[in-house]
Amino acid sequence: MRKIKQQWIIFFFLLGIIGIVASHYAYADVVQKTDRFYGTTKLALKNQRQETIPILMYHHLTQNEKELNAATVSVEKFKWDMAYLKQEGYTTLHFRDVLDAQLRGISLPPKSIIITFDDGYRSNYQYAYPILKQMEFKGTIFLIGWSMGRNFHKDGVTPIIPHLTWKEAREMYNSGVMDLQHHTYDLHNGKEEAPYHGMGVDPYTGETEEDYSARFLQDTLLWKEKIEKEVGNYVFVFAYPYGQGNLIAEKILKENGFYFSLLTGQGTERLPYSNHLLSRINVTEKDSLKELLEKFYSMSNHSTEMVERKEQ
Repeated sequence: MRKIKQQWIIFFFLLGIIGIVASHYAYADVVQKTDRFYGTTKLALKNQRQETIPILMYHHLTQNEKELNAATVSVEKFKWDMAYLKQEGYTTLHFRDVLDAQLRGISLPPKSIIITFDDGYRSNYQYAYPILKQMEFKGTIFLIGWSMGRNFHKDGVTPIIPHLTWKEAREMYNSGVMDLQHHTYDLHNGKEEAPYHGMGVDPYTGETEEDYSARFLQDTLLWKEKIEKEVGNYVFVFAYPYGQGNLIAEKILKENGFYFSLLTGQGTERLPYSNHLLSRINVTEKDSLKELLEKFYSMSNHSTEMVERKEQ
């Protein structure tokens, strides 16, 4: 009897080891595909044809026409865009849906799309969140650390567009509607705000690679840990301020658990094949979402044909 029990213990032990090894290789396969398709055209799913997934980018939503600009759309425009996606049968995704599909080697729903918001404005909570909730859609907000819950700039005097509070962030995440991800803690600075002209995650003038790597890593881990502590979600997606990334930052992100990195809106002309340096479609007040998506798919089909010819 004791011998039989020992055999069962050994059996389950070996089964657990096999599971761990299998899981390791599943994650390794995602990383390998990230490197293999670096700089080409679409999101890669393990053992599947590359998926064409448009990523929309919004920032601030407003009801004041005077505030409209390249980074601000009206609430009415956003409603129309979401109604169009609903009417056309789109399925909205969080990035964890994509990662899960990659690890499991399964296809995503047809007409999948990702909706993102940069900077963490309170209008995302006031307007975008209830609209998405009503449509049963999903969205992802990329938060800036220093501006959480603030109405004034770092000097405490200059007004800024109001930003989300932690309470609002937790409510949206717990609803299952919004995911919350990384847009740096304190690197979202223009040239006029950063010393030695280091814009966004760019190195400062004269900064050594060692100093730059340490500065970027410190900011990245500080904000990743803070979001996870305050909200309870898994932070594994990084959106570059101003859409400016570099190979040093990419290496640090990959080494520290970031499976996706995003640029800002580059129209529909850059559509990477990997999980990294993904371009997004910036949606402005004047843009027709229908036309933007038609252009996206046209460009995607063309790039797919080019890659397939090259592989032949």
